[in-house]
Amino acid sequence: MILACLLTAIGLQAQSTKKEITVTSAREFIDALGSNRTVIIKEGCVLNLTPLLNDKERFRRTGFLWTTDYYDERETASELKVSCERFDGRQLDLIGMRNLTIRGGNGCKIVVEPRYAYILSFYRCSNIRLERLTLGHTEEGYCEGGVINAVKSENISIANCDLYGCGTYGLETDGCKRVTMERSIIRDCSYGIMQIHNTEDCTFTDCDFVRCREFNLIAVANSTGTRFSRCRFAQNKGELFDLGSPIRVESCEIHHPAEYSQGNIGSEYFGQGDQNTTWFRDDEPLQERAIGPAYAVKPQQKASVHQVLADIRKKYAQVKECQDAKKKAELPPDETVVTSNYMAAGAGPVKDVTRYYYNGDFDEDLGMERYAPYFIVRKFNVGATDHYQELLYDDDGSLIFFFEKSGANETRYYWSADGLVKDDIKGEQLTDEALACRLSYELRNAFDLLMNREF
Repeated sequence: MILACLLTAIGLQAQSTKKEITVTSAREFIDALGSNRTVIIKEGCVLNLTPLLNDKERFRRTGFLWTTDYYDERETASELKVSCERFDGRQLDLIGMRNLTIRGGNGCKIVVEPRYAYILSFYRCSNIRLERLTLGHTEEGYCEGGVINAVKSENISIANCDLYGCGTYGLETDGCKRVTMERSIIRDCSYGIMQIHNTEDCTFTDCDFVRCREFNLIAVANSTGTRFSRCRFAQNKGELFDLGSPIRVESCEIHHPAEYSQGNIGSEYFGQGDQNTTWFRDDEPLQERAIGPAYAVKPQQKASVHQVLADIRKKYAQVKECQDAKKKAELPPDETVVTSNYMAAGAGPVKDVTRYYYNGDFDEDLGMERYAPYFIVRKFNVGATDHYQELLYDDDGSLIFFFEKSGANETRYYWSADGLVKDDIKGEQLTDEALACRLSYELRNAFDLLMNREF
């Protein structure tokens, strides 16, 4: 399957472009969702997604899936929009989306009717940003169905949003990296505020968490880098902190009714980053402040293209120097080589050599070393044409550089946390950006299956 995907990538030459699309209806909104684009909801529009998600014929299009079970497609699809059946209706699942911003304004809402459905659910997505949106249910529920759910995703950013009235939690993450919420509100949720599981670097800045109930309100487990800065908590009912992993609290204002537990705030997992957090055992409401959808989103501070390129080139040079130094010193190269020889229809014999350079880190939970590639080099032929590829990753495992050369043709892509920064095409484009990312996913997945077997 992997080899078939790689050969397909060579033959396709669709140019990746970024778009900005303004929408006024649920149909337009769902149609517009995709990678490398900004979807703008016109001010004052309320988008109820449920009627469209419930209508099989109206929902289904190319790249859409209307189903009750799609486990295979969820793991393999490069990009997919799914109307998935829940207990009392259907929910919108977004699979494999990259570099997508959804932006609203005053009066903009996204709602669903099923009480057991998430408003937006992301799976294997990256570089997703939600701005100036109100998201919630038309009717409160229980057991399942929060507001935003993110699984196996990275670089999820929520700014100036209002997440309300869900069946369970305002935010749930599992297997994610780099999730941020700023100047936003989570309120009136029936199970709690959030659940953070198996997540790295989840930060909340200038957020308010109010009137949620009734179980463990903030649950954090198997996670690192969870931090609350200048956040406020008030009128919540239930155990406030249920911590199985460390968190850090800085300059927060915490009101919690005396009849409800504050949770394990005295444990080793609760860390105060400064002395400015204030505690109140009361049920008083908060004064309003300039956060939420009614206020303009503060522009993101981005590194210049020149600086991003310089950092990537510096990282590339360091990797090459390290490899050369190990060879000269006759040290173990931390290198795995996979060679495949096969016959390709219409192309004849193919020799594919993939060379992984990797680091290891001991996983205390599994009691074993786990490995992750930081640089991949691949050589292969299609017929008489030779191809050479390089893929470079940052310290968090995100793809930051892709290079391919065949004859006089060269293709280069450079990425930052905000998406594609620059492409450099000489001659014929060999692999487009989306397929380069898919290739990276397939190669890393193959490495993981080969090197991190738990037996």
